[in-house]
Amino acid sequence: MAGFKWSRSQVVLSRRSFDIADQIGGPFNPVVQKTDDGYHIWMNQTFVSGIVEIWHGVSDDGLHFRELCKAFGPDVFPGDKLRVGSPTFLWEGAHYRIWFYVFDGRNRRIFTAISPDGLTIQTPELAIDVGSCPPYDNQYTYNPFVLRDRTDGRYRMWRTGWEKWDVSDESARGLTPAWQRIIHCWSQDGLTWRDHRLVIGLGAEGEHDVLASRLPGNTIQLSDGSFEIWYAGSYRDEQQDSAVCCVMRALSDDGLNWHSFSMEIPPGFQGRWDAWYAYSPFAIREADKIRLWYGGRSHECGWCILYTEAPI
Repeated sequence: MAGFKWSRSQVVLSRRSFDIADQIGGPFNPVVQKTDDGYHIWMNQTFVSGIVEIWHGVSDDGLHFRELCKAFGPDVFPGDKLRVGSPTFLWEGAHYRIWFYVFDGRNRRIFTAISPDGLTIQTPELAIDVGSCPPYDNQYTYNPFVLRDRTDGRYRMWRTGWEKWDVSDESARGLTPAWQRIIHCWSQDGLTWRDHRLVIGLGAEGEHDVLASRLPGNTIQLSDGSFEIWYAGSYRDEQQDSAVCCVMRALSDDGLNWHSFSMEIPPGFQGRWDAWYAYSPFAIREADKIRLWYGGRSHECGWCILYTEAPI
């Protein structure tokens, strides 16, 4: 049951928002920052060719985005990198520090880089390889979210680990995504990460995350030092005869042990735009409300980014 009373979702970005609408499958995985000059959004942009790039836009109100353009993509890497996505950003006084995943057709791994403007990156380096928290990330490690802990200054990361599975298993067929869980680790420098541990597993909430508990999403450190995480849960919907995704929320005193799980946005909350997936949430707490952007997907509409809000 949802813990907040959400407004009706509205589509803020879709395939039709871009001049290259005939080339793309639509945007998703929003990352939003509020700054002195308005709102900045980064997102995954999917192409019909299979390539994924990171795109950027700006807005005065967080609803109407302009100056939509590519930030960076697989072309910044040598070789045949197919997908670059799910960035997380920290402003460090003179530049952004960015973490993101790179998929080369075989592995999804997490890289980090410096960016002067959030659009171009310099000297990307591998931060976390697959198998850092076995068996939970033996297939992929991706979709990071990073913050600096106000109590001790450490970088703290929550990320998705994807466990290898037996594709001959009858229970696995037609249910991708499956066996994805949320892993936590920490770092003093943002490059070398320690203490990789599973923190949210399958079925942590009970009903709506039995197939997957995964980011993209974000973690907020609240005023009292505790934490709030927003992520996607996945379960089988008998009516649609497939796996669906919903927006989940949980609380923690330490960022490791989570409680008070709630399903906040179900699939189909908006209607046809998120009929299959309500996915990749990104929340910002403002004075009197929570603002939430999330990815929507349906067979009819493809990917899009939706917005809703709720009073605190």
